Amino acid sequence: MTVFLHIGDSRTGTTSFQSLLSANRERLWEMGIDYPPVGLLSNGRGVAQHLLSFSILETWPDFALRAKISRDDAWGSLTEHLRKTQEDGKLLLLSSEAFSSAKRDGIEFVKKYFEGHTVVPIFVHRDPVEWRRSMREHNIARGVAVQELTKYATSTGPQHDLGLKKLNRWQEFFDVKVFEYGPMCHAEILSFVGTDIEELEAVETRNQQPDKAVTKLLNRLNKIEMKPENRKRFNEVILKWARNHPRKRRK
Repeated sequence: MTVFLHIGDSRTGTTSFQSLLSANRERLWEMGIDYPPVGLLSNGRGVAQHLLSFSILETWPDFALRAKISRDDAWGSLTEHLRKTQEDGKLLLLSSEAFSSAKRDGIEFVKKYFEGHTVVPIFVHRDPVEWRRSMREHNIARGVAVQELTKYATSTGPQHDLGLKKLNRWQEFFDVKVFEYGPMCHAEILSFVGTDIEELEAVETRNQQPDKAVTKLLNRLNKIEMKPENRKRFNEVILKWARNHPRKRRK
C-alpha cells in the first residue's frame, strides 16, 4: 500500500485543502484514493485526521482536550478501517498539519505503524516571514494575548524558519515531497497523488485572512481584559460582521 501523508505546514491552506478532500471523499475513492473518515474532530464531522496527529504529539492541544483519546484508540480506528476497506492498488491519503509538529517519538511511531508500506510525507513550505505574519494575524483573530504574539515577529534567517525545522525532523525518517506554498500548490499535490483538481467538486475557501483593518482593530480590543471564552465569541462576532460587510476598495 502507498500512503500519502499530508503533514502541513500550518497556514498553507490546509483547512481549505482538507475540506476539498472531505467533500470529494466518494469521488476520490472512485479514483483509487482512500481519504478515510477516521480520526476526525467534532464528533466525526471534521475534515481531517487530526486525532491521529494529535495522538503522536508530546502534548495534546488544549483547544481539543474534549476530543482526547489514546494513541492506540486513534490509530486503532485507522487499522479497523483498513481491515474492512483496503483494496489492491488503493492509495491511502491522510491529512493533518499537526503531523508536522511531531517530534522523533511520534515520527518513529508513524514509520513503525506503516512498516512494510510505502509512505510519502507531503510538506508545504511557506516563506518564513509570510508564515509568521499569517500566524500572528490568525492568533490575533483567535484572541491570543498580545504579549504572546512576539514569537511571531517577522525576523528573517534560517534560524527563524520553523517550517524547515519541522521538515528536517521528518526527513530523518522519510523521503519527503516538498511543495512551495502558492495558488497552485493544492492542484500540484493532487496531481502528485494521482488525480486532477479539475475533476473534484470545488468547495468554499476556508479560514480566509481578515482584512488588515479588522486585524488591527482586534489587536487593540484584545488588550481589554476578558474571559477567554467571552473573547472568542466577541471576536467571532466581529469577524462574521466583517465578512458580511467587506470594505469597498478605493478606485
